[in-house]
Amino acid sequence: EMAHQRGFAREDEANYIAYLACIHSDNPLFVYSGYYTAFTYAMDQLYLYDQKSWREISTATASGIWLDSLEENNFWQQYQTVSSEFTGSVNDTYLTVMDVDDGVHSYGRMIDLILAEEKQKGTIQ
Repeated sequence: EMAHQRGFAREDEANYIAYLACIHSDNPLFVYSGYYTAFTYAMDQLYLYDQKSWREISTATASGIWLDSLEENNFWQQYQTVSSEFTGSVNDTYLTVMDVDDGVHSYGRMIDLILAEEKQKGTIQ
């Protein structure tokens, strides 16, 4: 949200800026948070396109990450109500009206920005 306040309106860009701020922090919890968030977005996208690879990576992932993920899901589950679903629908409509074609699904495009950066650095092909 702080990235939005600083002028990054698009969700993917705001999430990418937040990721960069976290991984370059001196605070180890922020660094972990940045990588953890990128990991969860990447895994969500992978699950949509290649569930076999998702399962392979899931099996190889450290159990602590999955425990954090479970804890996070349990935290947010307590706020899942009819009104939160309505609010999510309104947010999706708002994003679509603002020319964000993917609506709330645009959040995952942060991974595209991370991949582009890694390709530019030569870390991946």
